[in-house]
Amino acid sequence: MTSRDYSRDFFSRYFFSRHSDTNPMIIGLEWNMNSPENFAGGLALGMDWNLPVAPLAVGINVTGSDNFSGVSVLELSALLRWYPAIGHGENRRDGPFVQANLGGSLIRAEMDAPFGLLAELRGGFRQPMGTSLFIEPYARLGFPVMLGVGVLGGIRLLPSGRRGPAIADNDTPEGMAANRRIEITILED
Repeated sequence: MTSRDYSRDFFSRYFFSRHSDTNPMIIGLEWNMNSPENFAGGLALGMDWNLPVAPLAVGINVTGSDNFSGVSVLELSALLRWYPAIGHGENRRDGPFVQANLGGSLIRAEMDAPFGLLAELRGGFRQPMGTSLFIEPYARLGFPVMLGVGVLGGIRLLPSGRRGPAIADNDTPEGMAANRRIEITILED
């Protein structure tokens, strides 16, 4: 097996197939305090991936906000999220969460330091809305945005083109052969 085949096999097997059923893509609105002067409105985008250890997820987050008084902030950060109400080995990622973000921020204002460190803590609740949609109200504290509240909406994406659960164990060649299948759904009008 070549190193390329091995890395692809490891990634699809351990990070997606066995330990998570979906990877959420998130978009939402935020109301924050990006300066001491005024509240700001903003837009947030992100994506997170479930980890195979404990109820953890990692991801990326981009938030932009403007207080309409001359202060605009663009934040790019990596996140680590913990779901305390979910037991080890559970595939779902819903319910209350605590999240730490670390990254950078670009501040457009009359300041000497337009680029700075971003560090924040966030708490919230991911509420499923059917099988593929969810909403996520949250609150955050940190720097450079002192405080913020928002509501995100998201859609869960199926990873690696997978459309259903494995029907056999992927640890043996026979099991992997059994899992290579094409499923055809005939819809009636």
